[in-house]
Amino acid sequence: MDEGTLIRRASAGDRQAFGVLVRSHQEPIYRWIFRRVRDEETARDLTQETFLRGLRGLAGFRGDAAFGTWLRTIATNVVRSHARREAGAATQPLDPELPSGDPGPDAALLQDRVRNELAEAVERLPPRQREVVMLRIHEDLSYADIARATGGTENAAKVNFHHAIKRLRILLNASRTQRVP
Repeated sequence: MDEGTLIRRASAGDRQAFGVLVRSHQEPIYRWIFRRVRDEETARDLTQETFLRGLRGLAGFRGDAAFGTWLRTIATNVVRSHARREAGAATQPLDPELPSGDPGPDAALLQDRVRNELAEAVERLPPRQREVVMLRIHEDLSYADIARATGGTENAAKVNFHHAIKRLRILLNASRTQRVP
């Protein structure tokens, strides 16, 4: 059964159809949330809350975006609500995937240092820029999907990403300059 049919059936109250939708999207939504909260139990709870909100709001799903994007938007709001409840808990750092292979100890040390510097720099970005960077790079979303996920415009997503990259360059250059004796 295709996703559109499952959505229509779930909207009409078919719990089995909604169960199929949950099973097909649960793992990506959980991973997306986990990368932001970095706690398995919290990620499980927030994933469950995302799907409960999705079930309650299913009648309002218009199909303007992919179902997974719609769920990710709900997850974004759930994570934001959680962060507010936790008195400003920060989103978790971006964990960039550096080239794989079998690097020697020096290369591995350098990769760890670069990864840590980048993660620290991303954490220092303003929240909106940090979110756009994570969605664009970590989730590989288009600017249109970022706009839908954040409730902004496509142009705002592009501008935030551009400013974030510019700021990351400044932060990383400053970090490297401070290390030079």
